[in-house]
Amino acid sequence: GVVTTARLTHATPAAVYSRTVSRDWENDSFIPEGCAQLDIAAQLVEQMEAGVIDLALGGGRENFLPAEVTGDEGSPGTRTDGRNLIEEMQALGTAYAWDEATFSALPTTGEAPVLGLFEDSHMLYEHDRTGEPTLAEMTATAITTLSQNPEGYFVSIEGGRVDHANHAGNLHI
Repeated sequence: GVVTTARLTHATPAAVYSRTVSRDWENDSFIPEGCAQLDIAAQLVEQMEAGVIDLALGGGRENFLPAEVTGDEGSPGTRTDGRNLIEEMQALGTAYAWDEATFSALPTTGEAPVLGLFEDSHMLYEHDRTGEPTLAEMTATAITTLSQNPEGYFVSIEGGRVDHANHAGNLHI
């Protein structure tokens, strides 16, 4: 599993499930013409389809939606290949969440893959966050869900927005 407050396609979470020439190739629009490399968001979908990744929670919805589709919060996607990766995953039986209410309704039985995309880009800073699960809540759901696997599990958990706030000098006491 992968849990982050950054985009799921951002450097640290992407390192769990993808292989890429550039950490910036988060969706197909960033890949140079003629390059056969699969973008990071599409690689996550492949890994979930293959049963390698059973749960992914974080931000980055725009990288999973085509530019002509408006996401759950009203912003368009950024993919140029026309693929709606969220719909593709749902068609395969993946449980999808985009806000606190849909997150609370996610199954934790481990029988279906789980995808949560809570912002178009990175999730909000903890102090500013409303309507989205916290890192602690996502972590608890990941452990509950993944622990259903009798063979064990691995989960990468990153508080990516802590690092971003530090870089931006955004301190909240």
